[in-house]
Order: sequence, then structure tokens, then C-alpha cells
Amino acid sequence: MPTPVSDSRSNKHEQVAHAAEVLQNAPNRLRVFEAIYRGKKAVKSRSDLEAATGLDNKQVLNAAKALVDNQLVSQEKKDGQASYRKDSFYSANKAKILSLARDPEKLAKQPRSTQVRGGATSVIRVAIGASFKPPQQVTVDDIDSFAAVKQIRDRQPQRVSISEDAVKQGIKRVLGESAEFKDWGGENNDLTTTRVRIGGKRCAAAFAFKGPAQKGKLTPGKMGKNGDQIQRLFQADADLFVVQYVGQIGENVVTQMSALAIAKAATTSKKIRYCLIDGQDTSRLMKAYSKEFGDD
Repeated sequence: MPTPVSDSRSNKHEQVAHAAEVLQNAPNRLRVFEAIYRGKKAVKSRSDLEAATGLDNKQVLNAAKALVDNQLVSQEKKDGQASYRKDSFYSANKAKILSLARDPEKLAKQPRSTQVRGGATSVIRVAIGASFKPPQQVTVDDIDSFAAVKQIRDRQPQRVSISEDAVKQGIKRVLGESAEFKDWGGENNDLTTTRVRIGGKRCAAAFAFKGPAQKGKLTPGKMGKNGDQIQRLFQADADLFVVQYVGQIGENVVTQMSALAIAKAATTSKKIRYCLIDGQDTSRLMKAYSKEFGDD
């Protein structure tokens, strides 16, 4: 039996706002979300969604992946196809979510609060006011500095064999960043730079890299000696926060980054973005920038 995606005991307003933020300024995600939650059918296959939205195979899979990563739907196999199951909470709140996703001003005024784990025991509660700018999850394809990755197909290995330092040095070369950043256990991040371009503008970005020393799916507990590397990453004075791993990234990493991004946006009044680069996207970066990653 599928595990429910959302937690009905958590803050209702926060969950609704989170869903709206995932769909905001993402028309393909919006269309796929609407198609999944339209009608009484609990599970929609990839081909169902292609027919309902008019999107092609790749567009449907990319949009649906973002919904799964953000826990708005769950994924399963049906008749040999990737298929997507509704969540009862989001189904009941579909109209509100779509309304907020289409109206940034209304979304900014949505009453809510969030709690962010600041370590093993501490919890920080953040009140969000009307001036709040909702954070945005972006993908490697959305970052102008990595534009060449769009030419590399998505069907790459989920895990790649490359050291953490090699990824960091490759990304530095792609960005044209010449400063040196030493890796040690107490650092807030592995790379900070103002040479990332997104939306046509330069922004300050902080990266955390996890290499092949970690086995299996990446979880927050595997990040840093005390499992607090994501929290320390968000202490940087940055607008874009990136976690890169050579394999699959767990959904709880996404959830924690989303909560921390909300807290960062609420306390700084900045437009905050966050990005996860998993093994597949790392492979795409390596192929798109083979010279910079030393494979020429």
C-alpha cells in the first residue's frame, strides 16, 4: 500500500503554500498537477498525462519528477509505466493551491508559519509576514551558467564515479571561479561564489558537495559529522543554495532544504532559490562540460 505523501498533522497553511510555490512560474508542473488531480481516478500513468496535457514524454517526466521530489504526489509503476498517485490532502486542497500558484500577491499574503530543525534537538519557528518572497526550487537546467546541460538527455546513470573534489573543481572551472576553498569538517559550505548566473543575473551561491564516500540514498544524517550540513549551508549570505551528490538524493533532503529556504526568505526578505543536483544531473554536467571536468 502506498505511503501517504503529506503529513496531515503538520501546518495546513504551510503545506498549501509549499505546493503553490512548487507550481508557481512552472507551467508544465501546473498542467501535470492539474491533470493528476482531475477527476476521480487515483493514479494517472505517464501516457494518461501526455494525453491530458499535450506535453511530450520528457516534459511530463520532468514535471512529474518535481512533484514527486516535493512530495505533492507519489510515484509507482502501472502497466510498465511511471505512474503518479494523488495525495488525499492535496486533493482536498487542490482549488486553493491552484489559486495561490496563479496569484503571487495572494501567495505572499498566505498566513503560515514553519519550523526548521536546527540540529539534533532544536527547532526554530519562523513567522512569515506579507512582505515574504516565496523561495523557489530550481533545477540544474534553470541555471544560466550551466546552460549547455540542456543539450544532454536526462537518461543518465543515477550514480556516477567521480570524487567530491573533482566535482567541485569542475564546477569552479565552469563558473570561472578562481578562488580556493579548502574542505574541512566544520565549514558551512564547500564553495561560495558570486559567479553563478540565473534569470539573466549574477547571484551569490553556496554549494555543498557529497562524493562517493557516502553510500546509497543521500539523507540529512549523512551530511556532516552531526547531520547538520544543510543547516550550515543556509547560514551563508547567499541567494542560491545547492546540494550536489553523485547518487540519489532522498526526499527528506528536499523537505529540509525547502523549510530552510522559507526561513531564509522570511528573515532576509531576499528571493531565495535552492537546487539539488543528483547523480543523473551530475553526469549531465560532466558530459556537457567534459573539458572543465577533465574528460577531454
